[in-house]
Amino acid sequence: MTNMKHLYNWGLALSLSFFLTAISFTTSAQCDLGEAELAITIQTDAWGYETYWELRPADSECGVDVITFGSNLDQVGCDGGGEQDATGGNGYDNNITVEVDPVCVALGEPLTLQFVDDYGDGGLSFVLFLDGVFIGNYTGQGNGNSWTFTPGESELPIYDMPCNASPMEIDGEAVMMNNETASVFPGEVTPGGGSCALYGIWCEGGLSNTVWASFVAPEDGALFLSTCVEGTNFDTQLAVWSATDCNDFNTFEIVSSNDDIIGGCGIANGFASGCYVSCLNPGETYYVQIDGWNAATGDVFVEATTYEGESSLEAFVNNIPCALDKGEEGNGFINLYVTGTGADFEAEWTGPNGFTSDETGVADLSPGDYSVVVTDNCGNVYEDSWTIFSPQPISIGVDLLQPTCPLSTDGVVVVEPSGGTEPFEFDWSGPGDYTNNIAGPDDLTEGAYVLTITDDNGCEYVQNFNLVADNVVDIDLGDDMLLCLDESVLLNGPIGYTYEWQDGSANQFFQVEAGDLGVGEYTFILSVENEEGCNAAEAVIITVDDCLGVNDQDLVDIAVYPNPAADCVNINELPQGEKTLELFNANGKRVHMEQLIDQQTRLNVAKYARGNYLIRISSAGTPIAHKMITLN
Repeated sequence: MTNMKHLYNWGLALSLSFFLTAISFTTSAQCDLGEAELAITIQTDAWGYETYWELRPADSECGVDVITFGSNLDQVGCDGGGEQDATGGNGYDNNITVEVDPVCVALGEPLTLQFVDDYGDGGLSFVLFLDGVFIGNYTGQGNGNSWTFTPGESELPIYDMPCNASPMEIDGEAVMMNNETASVFPGEVTPGGGSCALYGIWCEGGLSNTVWASFVAPEDGALFLSTCVEGTNFDTQLAVWSATDCNDFNTFEIVSSNDDIIGGCGIANGFASGCYVSCLNPGETYYVQIDGWNAATGDVFVEATTYEGESSLEAFVNNIPCALDKGEEGNGFINLYVTGTGADFEAEWTGPNGFTSDETGVADLSPGDYSVVVTDNCGNVYEDSWTIFSPQPISIGVDLLQPTCPLSTDGVVVVEPSGGTEPFEFDWSGPGDYTNNIAGPDDLTEGAYVLTITDDNGCEYVQNFNLVADNVVDIDLGDDMLLCLDESVLLNGPIGYTYEWQDGSANQFFQVEAGDLGVGEYTFILSVENEEGCNAAEAVIITVDDCLGVNDQDLVDIAVYPNPAADCVNINELPQGEKTLELFNANGKRVHMEQLIDQQTRLNVAKYARGNYLIRISSAGTPIAHKMITLN
């Protein structure tokens, strides 16, 4: 599709529909000579209580010399106070039409209509009439607007209404108009919005600054209406209407329309519009409505030329972008148009699984073949068919190489996607805030990785990878431990490595003599390397204690076995009399205490964590024996 724009809906919310020149009001204000009666009709949105408005002389500030006002003065007012209450009965109700009591205003004296919204999302639309004649339409936006106008001095171009449309000659010179000061009339028709570059619809269906041209239908033949003319300088939307009364929008019927000419506009504005009409009623006047996309304004040149080409049935086809999951509905669509004729044609569709429709555009389509018979307004019949395709689900082939070592960064994962719609984007995330966006990263460490693949249609595929080093280095010096001054321990590294201790020695074993160290805390570090060059290091902290200051000659030798132990420890050869048994872990925390009489006992140690422990025997508060034990 060429020159697509983002869809945009203005939502003017006008619910007025009546004859433009046949509007009648019951005058409730007796105006003096040189004055006229001003009437205002307001449409609120879903948050009427957020708004305030007032009418005042143009040279006055908000709140000064106010002629008339409405909605939430107390909580919104001129400054948008932000204290409005949806339940407090303040301001206008939601989604209603308000008829403001008419007021008399001086002709030729400028006035300001000010709108305030304290939430910043607009909310009121105003339609103004002077002595019963429409003079303007204003739609509030954002935090508010101020509009200045002069009663009795119309700023509207004469071609602002259908009955005063600028006439065009078929195959004559283009008609020039400007929509900068144009307005929108109450109940004015619109083709509606929803898609660009199609016939019969606009990109956005709202109206902002419409102007009108007209032409008289020839005896026969098709026409092409276009703003793709040198001099058009804004993004136009164009529609062709038939009407039995140019004053009554209720009699208007759409013939054709377009926003963004199909195939693009090589001259003038790149988003100019153009559409075909054919089999018109000879001698009847048709009306051409022109508006700016997204309230665009400027100069527009519009022309009507005879179309000599053949008519043909065409379509915009959108296949299903992502593979459907089980039970998921399709979302393909086909929008028809007929080159050389208007949008007023009929269609009869048939498709898979009993599908039928009489819409010119069919949506939410499942994969399959769809056939249509189209009859245009000239009675010509066209037949064609299209296939809605659905891509295969995205899947991947994987070539994976684990990291050489636990600390290596040479892991590789190469993926080759299939299915989906090329090209693909790759998004890797992993340990340590790792990211990458290629198909085959080769700098991966051990850890968990997530790969998200996104195809050209935005469809995603997610795969998890867990990398583990091929050569695991297993090293464990055990838990931190507590030694008494008369004790020692042999630290040993794993078998089959090269070794380096913190003092530079290169043995598998390291003898620790507590007495040589003295009371304090010491850290012992072993670094190892295997044959593949993988490295690892481990540390253990040994705390040397004087074991409560008891001298060796004062201690009783007790028997403790088995040592190391797993479930139970036997303690024999205890001194006679009452005594206390205590068990301390490597951090010096007492984890068990009991009173003893006998000279032997059995201690259950199954519930304690593996590591080194100290058994201490005391009598009358004085330590009389201690023994180190290892639990495994």
